[in-house]
Amino acid sequence: MIYLLVILFSLISNKSLSQTKLPFSDPDNQGGWIINNTISDEFNGNSLDTNKWNIQGQGGVFQNNFVGRAPSQFSPANVQVENNQLIIYSKWQPDYNFSNKLHLGRNKYEKVTTGAIISKQEFLNGYMEIKCKAADGPVSSSFWCIGRQGEIDVFEHFGQHPKAPKVDRTYHTSFYNWQTPGAPNYGKRVWDNKHLLPYRVADETHVYGLEWNSEYIKLYVDGRLIHCITKAEVNRNRPNTWVPNAPCKVWVDSETFPFFVSSSQLSASDFPGNGRKFIVDYVRVWSKNNANDGCETRTNLTRNNLITNSGFEDGTTSWVKSGNAKIITNNSTSYSGSKFISVSAGSNGTIEQQVTVKPNTTYVLSAYVKSPGTNDTNIYHDAWIGVRNYGGSFETMNFFHNYWHRKSIQFKTGPTNTTANIFFTNQWSKEPAVVDYFELHEASSTAEPIITPPPSTKEKFYIVNRLSKKKIRPVNDLSGAKIIQTPQNTVNSNAQWEKIDLSNGWFYLKNVQSGMYFRPQTKKNGSALVLVPTTSASTDAQWKQVNSNDGYFYLENRETGKFIKPRNKNNNVNVIQLPSTSRGDWTQWKFVPISNTNKKTNANKTTTKDYTKNVLMYPNPATNFVNIEIDNIKKDIKTSVSLYSLDGKLILNQIFRGDKTTIRTSSLNKGVYILKVDNTKKATIKKLIIN
Repeated sequence: MIYLLVILFSLISNKSLSQTKLPFSDPDNQGGWIINNTISDEFNGNSLDTNKWNIQGQGGVFQNNFVGRAPSQFSPANVQVENNQLIIYSKWQPDYNFSNKLHLGRNKYEKVTTGAIISKQEFLNGYMEIKCKAADGPVSSSFWCIGRQGEIDVFEHFGQHPKAPKVDRTYHTSFYNWQTPGAPNYGKRVWDNKHLLPYRVADETHVYGLEWNSEYIKLYVDGRLIHCITKAEVNRNRPNTWVPNAPCKVWVDSETFPFFVSSSQLSASDFPGNGRKFIVDYVRVWSKNNANDGCETRTNLTRNNLITNSGFEDGTTSWVKSGNAKIITNNSTSYSGSKFISVSAGSNGTIEQQVTVKPNTTYVLSAYVKSPGTNDTNIYHDAWIGVRNYGGSFETMNFFHNYWHRKSIQFKTGPTNTTANIFFTNQWSKEPAVVDYFELHEASSTAEPIITPPPSTKEKFYIVNRLSKKKIRPVNDLSGAKIIQTPQNTVNSNAQWEKIDLSNGWFYLKNVQSGMYFRPQTKKNGSALVLVPTTSASTDAQWKQVNSNDGYFYLENRETGKFIKPRNKNNNVNVIQLPSTSRGDWTQWKFVPISNTNKKTNANKTTTKDYTKNVLMYPNPATNFVNIEIDNIKKDIKTSVSLYSLDGKLILNQIFRGDKTTIRTSSLNKGVYILKVDNTKKATIKKLIIN
């Protein structure tokens, strides 16, 4: 019987593996996608499949004669497959045997080695997708495709940039022209799109995709369509800039960018230990037989533009303008229609509109802007679009080219916010600029199901330190109040907390009495934690559990990447943040449900509790197995655990034997799964990531 179950589970798992190898943007395969197995790679095992990939520099061979972007040089040794992941290392190696060539005739190869792989097979049109985390250093982490006529850079993520703080949150897509040697734009970037993400690309693993055919491209982040543009639109702004017309090979690599960080600015401290790591879970490529749907359907993007009078054809109706912002009517120079907004040099000009939004919802804001005074050589005039008052941090994206170009901002509304303010301004530069055709769309994802929990009161808990065994609370209920350590026997509501999940692994911690979240006061080590209103909360008030053992975990801040601890064992001392290298009992915590500490018994009354509330799942992400524990489980209550793929297929179901069970996940495909713990009364649903 056991053998039969093993065989059955294996069959189910193998079936699930093939089913989940679909685009993250189209898990139901509405596009009729067919995977290209000559390029797609899960990077299983501990060695690269050299039937699919060339390693740049292997045997002294450099594809396209590209040794690297100096000062860095590609080193074959920097390409590794470890624990079912592709790792591209960037290392400080001043003693490496660098090439004597000069990159672009002027830049010397020195100090830094990186790595690259190139697919042996080409493809033309389709969908290319990667799941990855960028290297957290002054190097690129790139996913691109180059052919005989053009180059598509799906992205060139940059993990750190000392002079451009938002570059580590930018999803930058571009075309390069390789059609006619000697032509003015040969080898140059001819189109690009910059999209501001709500996270650092080196902090988290995400899925990025690009759909491409002869008439359009679509860009995706975690299954969300963030932009679709047609060949006609690209060529209208800048003629003959649509260049991806020929088959291309896929590249995954890291490079230094001397115009971002010069060789003289790099140091060994930028590449500590064994170097910076660009981590890739998989690369997948598909083709499809379905007819071209162009940009009309925009499958995952709600097409209802939430901005009224977005192209200013009704003048400034629905907009609030200030300073020198004014309407211009000119069919030949507008981006869309006949009217647009202009702000002139020497003073501020701003337009703003308040729009209705949904709480806890992801949106994409975009506009087309032109800075006529820019020469794209040594004069750059900045203007900005932005969003504020939505329950997150103040966000802006700057523009500076002298032709109409689009940029976008991705943001998520707060848990109670129903409005947001979008704007355009030149207030920080006072330089001339024009803007046209705003868009604000809800960006839904078919890749992650929307799970509505059963109506119930949020679980309240104490946050207890492992070493001191004490709880934490704010000094008072005012904004800015410091979070302090309080005795074990404290039971007041100001020491009670709720977890506000964001469905991406991060969460807010809400104080029951004040209704506020907490965050570090500054980004520095030793900074105290303070209360912050929910309307002002941003990524600096978001936290993640980093599991330790025995149910304890570290609390990692999303903005700083640091852990927290009480200053010492005493009562009323501040809770502070320290580097994530500070691992020990001082920095470990547990959420202790109030129901576990304030129990009342009644011998004449029998009740059935919802024991699934106290579900602990670890590790998550998982590789070979995942443990599920339930505190105080009752043997007379049947509790089961089920695992589903994202398309709703049941993968396994098993009964708890005691208060802990283990699921073997080594045979499952990498990806996102839904885990359901169920008893006779209620169910808890959690997201499980398999690496």
